[in-house]
Amino acid sequence: MVSRHTILLFLVMGLASADFSASFKSFIINNYSQQMYDDLARNDLGAVGSYGGGTHDGNGPTSRRAVILVHGTTNNAGNFFGQRNALLSNGWSEETVCFFSK
Repeated sequence: MVSRHTILLFLVMGLASADFSASFKSFIINNYSQQMYDDLARNDLGAVGSYGGGTHDGNGPTSRRAVILVHGTTNNAGNFFGQRNALLSNGWSEETVCFFSK
C-alpha cells in the first residue's frame, strides 16, 4: 500500500522546477531577451530543466572560471546533479556552475 507521504512526495516532485538564479535570469533577460532566457532555462522540463548562476550579477569576474555543462540530445540537466555536487564540494560556487537542458 502506498502511504500518503509517498503520494505527497511525488506530487511535490512533479511541481518542482529547476531554474537559473534570480541574478543570472536578470542578466540573460537584460542583456539578451526574455525569449533567450525561455529558450535556455527550459522551465517546461520541471526539476530537470537548466539551473545555476548563484548570486553573481555578471558585472565582474567570477571567483573561478565558470563550468557550463550542456548535455547531448538524450539527457537533461537533471542528469548532472552528481557532477554539480562534486564541483561544489571541490571549491566551485553556485555562481560558477551552470547546467543547460536543451
